Amino acid sequence: SLTPDAPAVELDEVAIGRMAAEHLLHRGYRTLVSVTCPTMDWACLRLQGFKIECHKQNIEPHHFQLSEDVLSPVWQPNCLGHNQDLHRLITRLPKPCGLFAMNDVAACFIIETARFCNIRIPSQMGVIGVDNDMIPNAAAGLSISSVDLPFRSAGWKAAEILDGYRKGKKLPLRTIVAPVRVVVRASTDVFMVENSLVRRAQAYVEEHHARPILVAEVAKATETTTVTLGKRFREHLNITTSEYILRRRIEYAKELLRKGDLNVEEVSSICGFHSCSYFCHVFKGMTLATPGSFR
Repeated sequence: SLTPDAPAVELDEVAIGRMAAEHLLHRGYRTLVSVTCPTMDWACLRLQGFKIECHKQNIEPHHFQLSEDVLSPVWQPNCLGHNQDLHRLITRLPKPCGLFAMNDVAACFIIETARFCNIRIPSQMGVIGVDNDMIPNAAAGLSISSVDLPFRSAGWKAAEILDGYRKGKKLPLRTIVAPVRVVVRASTDVFMVENSLVRRAQAYVEEHHARPILVAEVAKATETTTVTLGKRFREHLNITTSEYILRRRIEYAKELLRKGDLNVEEVSSICGFHSCSYFCHVFKGMTLATPGSFR
């Protein structure tokens, strides 16, 4: 445990859970599930954030607390596909659903078990983990979508704190670092909206979100008209096509700002905003924070 009076760098565990829920909701999953281990404090905080984001969207998630014997957050080869308790849980979950695992190791065990039970990933069950860990990705046999954590930034901040401590500076007791982004891979690489036209449009926007996109371009790519596309978006997502595109550009901007490598003006330009002031206006309207403070 942390020494109460010693400065420390910590991950924003609640924000991790919120980001995972936000991703599953954006992908169109409306039945959401979280699986954590009650003995892990960090997992409980991630669950708290997951619930907050679900409730924000008026969704009550299903939650299961499993012991380390059933679902371990660390490598245990005998967990791979052989745990009957995990089999029973996976098979009785409502389908389709989006599932948040406490980390990538747990996500690997869940995906492997689901495939053993002939449950299709991601069309019947989308799975997102945490850590962006390449080893579970390789072991799962199916690449895992994951919340990317700023371990390098945390290390730099810890070094700054140690340097300040050496120089006798007054230091904050807690420095919190936020998650960077969701790295989307095969385990959630699908849009669950019933309408195929909206799904194709979402996929096109996602593929080209790093540049300005016009509604007419999306309509042409999906072989429809702007009017029809707008009707379908309002029917199935309760949003206009242009609003959807703008939201995705802002989400991409948030990813770039979290990384901290670019200033606000550079992010504005990369995301296709011709005016930095307009970018700041839109960003604050959607996030209630200025790009600078968010960064």
